[in-house]
Amino acid sequence: MIEMYTSSGIIQSILTKSYLNTGKKKSFGDAIIELYKKNSYVTIKPSLPEESFWNCLSDDEFLDLLNNIPISMNTVLENRDITKFSELKEAIILRERNDIFVNKHFNYINDHTHSHDYFEIYYVFKGNCEFQFEKEHRTLEEGELCIIAPTSLHNIIADNSDSIIISIAIRKSTFDNTFFPLLSQKDLLSYFFKTILYDKTSPNYLLFHTQNSTDIRIIIKNLIIENNKDDLYYNNCSISWANILFSTILRNYSKTIQFNNYAIGSEFSLIIQYIQNNYKTLTLSSLAEYFHYSEAHLSILIKKNIGLKFTTLLTNLKMEDAKEYLLNTDLSIEKISEAVGYNSVEHFSRTFKKHYGYSPQQFRKLQ
Repeated sequence: MIEMYTSSGIIQSILTKSYLNTGKKKSFGDAIIELYKKNSYVTIKPSLPEESFWNCLSDDEFLDLLNNIPISMNTVLENRDITKFSELKEAIILRERNDIFVNKHFNYINDHTHSHDYFEIYYVFKGNCEFQFEKEHRTLEEGELCIIAPTSLHNIIADNSDSIIISIAIRKSTFDNTFFPLLSQKDLLSYFFKTILYDKTSPNYLLFHTQNSTDIRIIIKNLIIENNKDDLYYNNCSISWANILFSTILRNYSKTIQFNNYAIGSEFSLIIQYIQNNYKTLTLSSLAEYFHYSEAHLSILIKKNIGLKFTTLLTNLKMEDAKEYLLNTDLSIEKISEAVGYNSVEHFSRTFKKHYGYSPQQFRKLQ
Protein backbone atom coordinates (compact mmCIF):
# COMPACT_ATOMS: atom_id res chain seq x y z
CA MET A 1 0.00 0.00 0.00
CA ILE A 2 1.35 3.43 -0.92
CA GLU A 3 1.94 5.89 1.90
CA MET A 4 -1.02 8.22 2.36
CA TYR A 5 -0.99 11.40 4.42
CA THR A 6 -3.36 13.95 5.75
CA SER A 7 -2.91 16.64 8.41
CA SER A 8 -3.98 17.06 12.01
CA GLY A 9 -6.09 20.08 11.08
CA ILE A 10 -8.04 18.21 8.41
CA ILE A 11 -8.83 15.38 10.84
CA GLN A 12 -9.89 17.91 13.46
CA SER A 13 -12.14 19.68 10.93
CA ILE A 14 -14.02 16.44 10.20
CA LEU A 15 -14.46 15.68 13.92
CA THR A 16 -15.60 19.21 14.72
CA LYS A 17 -18.06 19.41 11.80
CA SER A 18 -19.64 16.08 12.73
CA TYR A 19 -20.18 17.09 16.34
CA LEU A 20 -21.42 20.63 15.71
CA ASN A 21 -23.71 19.65 12.80
CA THR A 22 -25.16 16.38 14.09
CA GLY A 23 -24.29 16.21 17.78
CA LYS A 24 -22.53 12.90 17.10
CA LYS A 25 -18.83 12.23 17.52
CA LYS A 26 -16.68 10.42 14.99
CA SER A 27 -13.63 8.37 15.83
CA PHE A 28 -10.14 8.97 14.46
CA GLY A 29 -10.60 5.85 12.31
CA ASP A 30 -13.92 7.16 10.95
CA ALA A 31 -12.22 10.37 9.82
CA ILE A 32 -9.34 8.51 8.17
CA ILE A 33 -11.67 6.15 6.29
CA GLU A 34 -13.83 9.08 5.16
CA LEU A 35 -10.76 10.78 3.67
CA TYR A 36 -9.65 7.51 2.03
CA LYS A 37 -13.02 6.93 0.37
CA LYS A 38 -12.99 10.48 -0.99
CA ASN A 39 -9.38 10.09 -2.23
CA SER A 40 -8.68 13.15 -0.11
CA TYR A 41 -5.04 12.59 0.80
CA VAL A 42 -1.52 13.15 -0.48
CA THR A 43 1.20 10.58 -1.14
CA ILE A 44 4.15 12.84 -0.37
CA LYS A 45 4.63 13.59 3.32
CA PRO A 46 4.00 17.31 3.95
CA SER A 47 6.95 19.11 5.51
CA LEU A 48 6.85 21.59 8.35
CA PRO A 49 8.81 24.87 8.38
CA GLU A 50 12.56 24.50 8.68
CA GLU A 51 12.89 26.66 11.81
CA SER A 52 14.60 24.69 14.56
CA PHE A 53 12.73 26.23 17.47
CA TRP A 54 9.10 27.16 17.97
CA ASN A 55 9.46 28.89 21.34
CA CYS A 56 9.19 32.33 19.73
CA LEU A 57 5.75 31.59 18.24
CA SER A 58 2.54 33.01 19.66
CA ASP A 59 -0.10 30.49 20.76
CA ASP A 60 -2.15 31.17 17.61
CA GLU A 61 0.89 30.63 15.35
CA PHE A 62 1.70 27.49 17.32
CA LEU A 63 -1.83 26.16 16.81
CA ASP A 64 -1.58 26.80 13.06
CA LEU A 65 1.55 24.69 12.90
CA LEU A 66 -0.06 21.97 15.04
CA ASN A 67 -2.85 21.78 12.47
CA ASN A 68 -0.29 21.26 9.70
CA ILE A 69 1.41 18.28 11.37
CA PRO A 70 1.33 15.39 8.86
CA ILE A 71 -0.51 12.20 9.81
CA SER A 72 0.06 8.84 8.15
CA MET A 73 -3.24 7.17 7.27
CA ASN A 74 -1.73 3.73 6.65
CA THR A 75 -1.65 2.52 10.25
CA VAL A 76 -5.40 2.95 10.61
CA LEU A 77 -6.20 1.55 7.16
CA GLU A 78 -4.09 -1.52 7.86
CA ASN A 79 -5.59 -1.93 11.36
CA ARG A 80 -9.15 -0.70 10.87
CA ASP A 81 -10.29 -1.76 14.32
CA ILE A 82 -7.51 0.20 16.03
CA THR A 83 -9.94 2.78 17.43
CA LYS A 84 -12.01 0.00 19.03
CA PHE A 85 -9.11 -1.51 20.94
CA SER A 86 -9.35 -1.22 24.74
CA GLU A 87 -5.62 -1.92 24.99
CA LEU A 88 -3.22 -0.18 22.59
CA LYS A 89 0.21 -1.63 21.88
CA GLU A 90 3.30 0.51 21.40
CA ALA A 91 4.13 -1.46 18.24
CA ILE A 92 1.11 0.18 16.57
CA ILE A 93 1.40 3.70 18.01
CA LEU A 94 5.19 3.94 17.91
CA ARG A 95 6.81 3.07 14.60
CA GLU A 96 10.08 1.14 14.57
CA ARG A 97 12.32 4.24 14.52
CA ASN A 98 10.30 6.17 17.10
CA ASP A 99 10.84 6.06 20.85
CA ILE A 100 8.50 9.00 21.37
CA PHE A 101 5.37 10.10 19.52
CA VAL A 102 3.96 13.58 20.15
CA ASN A 103 0.71 14.91 18.76
CA LYS A 104 -2.22 17.20 19.49
CA HIS A 105 -5.08 15.31 21.12
CA PHE A 106 -8.21 15.67 18.98
CA ASN A 107 -11.20 17.61 20.30
CA TYR A 108 -14.74 16.25 19.82
CA ILE A 109 -13.38 12.76 19.19
CA ASN A 110 -15.39 9.58 19.79
CA ASP A 111 -12.87 7.86 22.01
CA HIS A 112 -13.29 5.40 24.83
CA THR A 113 -11.51 4.39 28.01
CA HIS A 114 -8.41 2.39 27.15
CA SER A 115 -5.01 1.31 28.42
CA HIS A 116 -1.68 0.72 26.75
CA ASP A 117 1.71 -0.86 27.36
CA TYR A 118 3.66 2.41 27.07
CA PHE A 119 3.88 5.57 29.16
CA GLU A 120 1.75 8.55 28.15
CA ILE A 121 1.96 12.19 29.17
CA TYR A 122 -0.88 14.67 28.69
CA TYR A 123 -0.18 18.38 28.92
CA VAL A 124 -2.98 20.98 28.88
CA PHE A 125 -1.40 23.69 26.74
CA LYS A 126 -4.59 25.76 26.64
CA GLY A 127 -8.08 25.49 28.12
CA ASN A 128 -9.11 22.33 29.97
CA CYS A 129 -10.32 18.77 29.45
CA GLU A 130 -12.06 15.96 31.27
CA PHE A 131 -9.75 13.25 32.56
CA GLN A 132 -11.28 9.82 33.10
CA PHE A 133 -9.11 7.44 35.10
CA GLU A 134 -10.46 4.12 36.29
CA LYS A 135 -13.42 5.17 38.48
CA GLU A 136 -12.26 8.77 38.81
CA HIS A 137 -13.41 11.78 36.79
CA ARG A 138 -11.71 15.15 37.12
CA THR A 139 -10.97 18.28 35.10
CA LEU A 140 -7.41 18.97 33.98
CA GLU A 141 -6.76 22.69 33.85
CA GLU A 142 -4.39 24.75 31.72
CA GLY A 143 -0.76 24.11 32.66
CA GLU A 144 -1.35 20.72 34.30
CA LEU A 145 0.74 17.76 33.21
CA CYS A 146 -0.21 14.13 33.83
CA ILE A 147 2.04 11.06 33.50
CA ILE A 148 0.01 7.86 33.11
CA ALA A 149 1.52 4.50 33.97
CA PRO A 150 1.09 1.53 31.60
CA THR A 151 -2.01 -0.70 31.98
CA SER A 152 -4.04 2.17 33.52
CA LEU A 153 -7.56 2.65 32.09
CA HIS A 154 -8.05 6.28 31.10
CA ASN A 155 -9.46 8.71 28.56
CA ILE A 156 -9.17 12.41 27.72
CA ILE A 157 -12.27 14.33 26.58
CA ALA A 158 -12.02 17.86 25.13
CA ASP A 159 -15.48 18.87 23.90
CA ASN A 160 -14.69 22.48 23.03
CA SER A 161 -12.86 24.27 20.24
CA ASP A 162 -10.46 26.32 22.36
CA SER A 163 -8.57 23.69 24.32
CA ILE A 164 -5.18 22.39 23.17
CA ILE A 165 -4.13 19.09 24.74
CA ILE A 166 -0.72 17.64 23.89
CA SER A 167 -0.21 13.87 24.06
CA ILE A 168 3.27 12.34 24.43
CA ALA A 169 3.63 8.56 24.07
CA ILE A 170 6.93 7.11 25.30
CA ARG A 171 8.06 3.55 24.69
CA LYS A 172 8.36 1.71 28.02
CA SER A 173 11.92 0.56 27.33
CA THR A 174 12.87 4.16 26.53
CA PHE A 175 11.30 5.37 29.76
CA ASP A 176 13.17 2.64 31.65
CA ASN A 177 16.54 3.45 30.10
CA THR A 178 16.34 7.23 29.78
CA PHE A 179 14.09 8.59 32.52
CA PHE A 180 14.30 5.87 35.16
CA PRO A 181 17.84 6.95 36.19
CA LEU A 182 16.44 10.39 37.05
CA LEU A 183 14.32 8.74 39.74
CA SER A 184 17.26 7.99 42.01
CA GLN A 185 16.88 6.64 45.53
CA LYS A 186 18.82 9.56 46.96
CA ASP A 187 15.91 11.87 46.17
CA LEU A 188 13.20 10.25 48.25
CA LEU A 189 10.37 11.98 46.43
CA SER A 190 11.71 10.79 43.08
CA TYR A 191 12.03 7.30 44.51
CA PHE A 192 8.39 7.48 45.53
CA PHE A 193 7.44 8.60 42.00
CA LYS A 194 9.29 5.60 40.65
CA THR A 195 7.38 3.32 43.02
CA ILE A 196 4.06 4.80 41.87
CA LEU A 197 4.80 4.52 38.15
CA TYR A 198 6.17 0.97 38.36
CA ASP A 199 3.60 -0.48 40.74
CA LYS A 200 2.22 -3.44 38.80
CA THR A 201 -0.51 -4.14 41.35
CA SER A 202 -2.55 -0.98 40.82
CA PRO A 203 -3.02 1.63 38.06
CA ASN A 204 -1.70 5.10 38.70
CA TYR A 205 -0.76 8.50 37.40
CA LEU A 206 1.31 11.46 38.53
CA LEU A 207 -0.25 14.91 38.12
CA PHE A 208 1.88 18.06 38.30
CA HIS A 209 0.60 21.64 38.49
CA THR A 210 3.15 23.65 36.49
CA GLN A 211 1.43 27.02 37.00
CA ASN A 212 1.30 27.34 33.22
CA SER A 213 5.02 28.12 33.27
CA THR A 214 6.80 29.52 30.25
CA ASP A 215 9.66 27.03 30.51
CA ILE A 216 7.36 24.00 30.21
CA ARG A 217 5.50 25.54 27.25
CA ILE A 218 8.79 26.22 25.44
CA ILE A 219 10.01 22.65 26.03
CA ILE A 220 6.70 21.21 24.78
CA LYS A 221 6.80 23.34 21.61
CA ASN A 222 10.34 22.27 20.78
CA LEU A 223 9.61 18.62 21.56
CA ILE A 224 6.73 18.68 19.07
CA ILE A 225 8.71 20.25 16.22
CA GLU A 226 11.67 17.94 16.81
CA ASN A 227 9.44 14.87 16.88
CA ASN A 228 8.02 15.84 13.48
CA LYS A 229 11.34 16.21 11.71
CA ASP A 230 12.38 13.37 9.44
CA ASP A 231 16.15 13.15 9.57
CA LEU A 232 18.84 11.12 11.33
CA TYR A 233 18.67 13.16 14.50
CA TYR A 234 15.01 13.69 15.34
CA ASN A 235 14.58 10.62 17.58
CA ASN A 236 17.62 11.33 19.78
CA CYS A 237 16.70 15.01 19.93
CA SER A 238 13.11 14.11 20.87
CA ILE A 239 14.42 11.97 23.74
CA SER A 240 16.66 14.86 24.83
CA TRP A 241 13.75 17.32 24.91
CA ALA A 242 11.62 14.80 26.81
CA ASN A 243 14.50 14.35 29.25
CA ILE A 244 14.64 18.12 29.79
CA LEU A 245 10.87 18.17 30.28
CA PHE A 246 10.95 15.42 32.88
CA SER A 247 13.95 16.90 34.70
CA THR A 248 12.30 20.33 34.81
CA ILE A 249 9.11 18.85 36.26
CA LEU A 250 11.03 17.00 38.99
CA ARG A 251 13.20 20.01 39.76
CA ASN A 252 10.54 22.72 39.89
CA TYR A 253 7.12 21.16 40.40
CA SER A 254 7.53 18.12 42.66
CA LYS A 255 5.74 19.91 45.49
CA THR A 256 2.57 20.17 43.37
CA ILE A 257 2.25 16.39 42.94
CA GLN A 258 -1.05 14.55 43.05
CA PHE A 259 -1.63 10.91 42.24
CA ASN A 260 -4.28 8.22 42.20
CA ASN A 261 -3.84 5.39 44.65
CA TYR A 262 -6.77 4.27 46.69
CA ALA A 263 -4.58 2.51 49.26
CA ILE A 264 -2.25 5.41 50.02
CA GLY A 265 -4.21 8.65 49.97
CA SER A 266 -3.02 11.96 48.55
CA GLU A 267 -1.36 13.08 51.81
CA PHE A 268 1.39 10.49 51.55
CA SER A 269 3.36 12.54 49.03
CA LEU A 270 3.43 15.35 51.62
CA ILE A 271 4.82 12.91 54.18
CA ILE A 272 7.53 11.89 51.71
CA GLN A 273 8.43 15.53 51.08
CA TYR A 274 8.59 16.22 54.80
CA ILE A 275 10.92 13.26 55.39
CA GLN A 276 13.13 14.38 52.49
CA ASN A 277 13.45 17.89 53.91
CA ASN A 278 13.86 16.97 57.59
CA TYR A 279 15.45 13.51 57.78
CA LYS A 280 18.63 14.74 59.51
CA THR A 281 16.74 15.52 62.73
CA LEU A 282 13.49 13.61 62.24
CA THR A 283 12.04 10.96 64.54
CA LEU A 284 9.04 8.71 63.98
CA SER A 285 7.38 10.36 66.98
CA SER A 286 7.78 13.91 65.60
CA LEU A 287 6.65 12.82 62.12
CA ALA A 288 3.55 11.10 63.52
CA GLU A 289 2.71 14.15 65.62
CA TYR A 290 3.11 16.53 62.67
CA PHE A 291 0.75 14.52 60.43
CA HIS A 292 -1.61 13.36 63.22
CA TYR A 293 -0.97 9.66 62.73
CA SER A 294 -0.19 7.03 65.33
CA GLU A 295 3.45 5.91 65.19
CA ALA A 296 2.42 2.32 64.51
CA HIS A 297 0.15 3.24 61.57
CA LEU A 298 2.72 5.63 60.07
CA SER A 299 5.45 2.99 60.36
CA ILE A 300 3.27 0.47 58.50
CA LEU A 301 2.37 3.05 55.84
CA ILE A 302 6.02 3.85 55.14
CA LYS A 303 7.07 0.19 55.05
CA LYS A 304 4.21 -0.69 52.72
CA ASN A 305 4.78 2.10 50.19
CA ILE A 306 8.54 2.67 50.35
CA GLY A 307 9.57 -0.90 51.16
CA LEU A 308 11.82 0.15 54.08
CA LYS A 309 11.49 0.55 57.82
CA PHE A 310 11.48 4.17 58.94
CA THR A 311 14.86 3.88 60.70
CA THR A 312 16.42 2.16 57.68
CA LEU A 313 15.04 4.87 55.42
CA LEU A 314 16.61 7.65 57.51
CA THR A 315 19.93 5.80 57.70
CA ASN A 316 20.01 5.34 53.91
CA LEU A 317 19.37 9.04 53.33
CA LYS A 318 22.05 10.07 55.83
CA MET A 319 24.59 7.63 54.38
CA GLU A 320 23.97 8.89 50.84
CA ASP A 321 24.58 12.43 52.09
CA ALA A 322 27.73 11.39 53.93
CA LYS A 323 29.09 9.71 50.82
CA GLU A 324 28.57 12.90 48.80
CA TYR A 325 30.39 14.94 51.45
CA LEU A 326 33.33 12.52 51.45
CA LEU A 327 33.55 12.50 47.66
CA ASN A 328 33.09 16.20 46.98
CA THR A 329 34.33 18.15 50.02
CA ASP A 330 37.34 18.39 52.34
CA LEU A 331 35.19 18.54 55.47
CA SER A 332 36.48 16.61 58.46
CA ILE A 333 34.76 13.38 59.49
CA GLU A 334 33.47 15.17 62.59
CA LYS A 335 31.91 17.97 60.51
CA ILE A 336 30.36 15.46 58.11
CA SER A 337 28.94 13.54 61.05
CA GLU A 338 27.26 16.69 62.31
CA ALA A 339 26.07 17.69 58.82
CA VAL A 340 24.15 14.44 58.30
CA GLY A 341 22.55 14.45 61.75
CA TYR A 342 24.79 12.39 64.05
CA ASN A 343 25.78 13.62 67.52
CA SER A 344 28.53 11.01 67.89
CA VAL A 345 31.39 10.60 65.43
CA GLU A 346 31.91 7.03 66.66
CA HIS A 347 28.27 6.13 66.00
CA PHE A 348 28.46 7.73 62.56
CA SER A 349 31.67 5.87 61.66
CA ARG A 350 30.26 2.50 62.80
CA THR A 351 27.07 3.05 60.83
CA PHE A 352 28.98 4.14 57.71
CA LYS A 353 31.25 1.08 57.84
CA LYS A 354 28.28 -1.24 58.30
CA HIS A 355 26.54 0.41 55.34
CA TYR A 356 29.44 0.61 52.85
CA GLY A 357 32.00 -1.88 54.20
CA TYR A 358 34.62 0.83 54.79
CA SER A 359 35.15 3.44 57.46
CA PRO A 360 34.68 7.06 56.31
CA GLN A 361 38.47 7.56 56.30
CA GLN A 362 39.05 4.40 54.23
CA PHE A 363 36.26 5.33 51.81
CA ARG A 364 37.78 8.78 51.20
CA LYS A 365 41.25 7.33 50.55
CA LEU A 366 39.89 4.81 48.05
CA GLN A 367 38.36 7.50 45.82
